[in-house]
Amino acid sequence: MAEKTMQEQLEEIQLKTAQMNMKIAERALQTFEAQERSKSVQNAQRQSELASKMRGRWQVAKNCSHRQGASPKNIYKGKGDTTLKKVKMMDGFTLLIHCGICRLAVFSPHPYDQNLEPQRDFRTGKMETEAQAKVRVRKWHRDTEAFKVLLEKSEESKSDEYSSTMDCGNTFEVKDGKGMPVYRRRPSDFYPQPTA
Repeated sequence: MAEKTMQEQLEEIQLKTAQMNMKIAERALQTFEAQERSKSVQNAQRQSELASKMRGRWQVAKNCSHRQGASPKNIYKGKGDTTLKKVKMMDGFTLLIHCGICRLAVFSPHPYDQNLEPQRDFRTGKMETEAQAKVRVRKWHRDTEAFKVLLEKSEESKSDEYSSTMDCGNTFEVKDGKGMPVYRRRPSDFYPQPTA
């Protein structure tokens, strides 16, 4: 058998190196795909847990009377003074109503959502359709009605001090060149707000 030439040996080494690099790349790809599948499963599980917790919290809030004076056995069925408190947020226009018993927290509906014209979605940057704008406005009306009911309940306190609006301190109102207020999106706009 003839001795392999230097060129043949070099080609054989290059072939083995290429095969080895391909195996390493395949392993890296398999590891990456496994990690992505694992992340996807974890994210789906987290979303499911979050949705379950939200459903549980809203079920508790739905059954809560938002009143003081309940028994230790059932703290959600009080018949006394209201536990709903209004808080004016730092943007100067957002109100938060929260219950000290069931942890209900509802923000006032955003003023821009009542506009009938299609708007740019602040999450995706895409313009909404006319049908989506109508759905948004209908949701705004439903949320506003539910918020008004909670607002009325929060003002039913026997104490004027408790029924007054709590202030977060300094407000940061932003105005445009014409002096009109600019309503920025709030952190609460990024999360689903079930109606109470």
